[in-house]
Amino acid sequence: MTDPVPAVHAHGLDEIQALVGTELGPTPWCPFGTEELSRFTALGDEVRSGLSPAPTPDGVVGAAFALACGPQLGTSLVEFDGFAHGLNYGYNRVQVSGELPLGSRFRMRQIVVSAERTGAGVHVVARQAYEAEGADEPFCIALAVSRLFD
Repeated sequence: MTDPVPAVHAHGLDEIQALVGTELGPTPWCPFGTEELSRFTALGDEVRSGLSPAPTPDGVVGAAFALACGPQLGTSLVEFDGFAHGLNYGYNRVQVSGELPLGSRFRMRQIVVSAERTGAGVHVVARQAYEAEGADEPFCIALAVSRLFD
């Protein structure tokens, strides 16, 4: 098993572009138990994106929980310095190919796919792979989109 790694610091567009293709991670293990599921399902619909009030812990709910943790996990892997602020745009594409069992732990690895100057900022796309402890393959892969503003 690979140990968690400290966050990489990228200052400005050139240093972010230098990270393209580099795997960052993994993050520390995160629990997905009944307490985490209860707190997650207690959030309003604007956060849960239409999940039922008492969802069953299947692959979709586990992936939705993991994706909700994505922005925080991403900042534990890479910090973008030298910008006034950043915005998590969300996900371009999400592929759920397995389950995150209730009572398990998961972590994330991230690869910066692209970083491009757009107006007064930088548009960043990163491939996030979420893996359950003991699994051979990620249960969810997503393309996360962020915008950093000068």
